Amino acid sequence: VKTKTYIPAGRWIHLWSDSVYDIYGDTGSCVEVQAPLGEPPVFYKQCEELNLVVSKLKQKGIICLEKTPPKPKRFSLLKK
Repeated sequence: VKTKTYIPAGRWIHLWSDSVYDIYGDTGSCVEVQAPLGEPPVFYKQCEELNLVVSKLKQKGIICLEKTPPKPKRFSLLKK
């Protein structure tokens, strides 16, 4: 599923694909990106600090880039 979204001027990175979008001008621009269920059109402005934060979140699995979600963990109740 593709969707159009507005991005202000600047250099932006698409969270899911790591594609870089350079947007010029004062008014920004609309771009069309893939946005399947579970992957909304999320962009972050490119800067060293944000790149590091996003990279660490991806490494720790907080931002999950897998197409299939992990299986839920099973818990058992202990009776007293």
